[in-house]
Amino acid sequence: MSRNPFTPGLPIDPKQFVGRKDEIKIFSQSLEQSFYGNPQNLAIMGDRGIGKSSLLRKFESIAKERKCLVVRRDIDASVDSLQKLAYFILYALKEEGKNYLTRRKKAKNTVSNFFQKYRISVSIGGFGGAIEKMPPIAIQEEFYKELAEISKNIQSHVPATVIMLDEAEHI
Repeated sequence: MSRNPFTPGLPIDPKQFVGRKDEIKIFSQSLEQSFYGNPQNLAIMGDRGIGKSSLLRKFESIAKERKCLVVRRDIDASVDSLQKLAYFILYALKEEGKNYLTRRKKAKNTVSNFFQKYRISVSIGGFGGAIEKMPPIAIQEEFYKELAEISKNIQSHVPATVIMLDEAEHI
């Protein structure tokens, strides 16, 4: 007799995930588009307990199989502003980048070394300095500049960077 992998309220292991073929196809197609310089945005929305987190974990496993740099984080109530969200994502990207794994040792070393030295250059959200009151458009622009800098330094070694945020209702 096999063990039932489903526990209400908890995500399922991606290896035991079944179903949602249409959603997996959409994600896989979007991921493929990003390999050719056409990044995509997807949102998984629905009522609590319908499997959004499990689906997100399945997407994560697919992206990692394709050697993508994957950042998957749960947002909590402390991320309560655009400034904090931007910093939250950049910091998570830096941490995952330091541990990026690939079969190509040179690619791993190049990506890991970049993120070891990478410093988030904008003081957003008050981390490491005075809290800056920036209008949303300025925050978006600074966030975009940071992402462009990261991309420029890792794009030849990483097929795509995938950022996954769960529990986004806290924002």
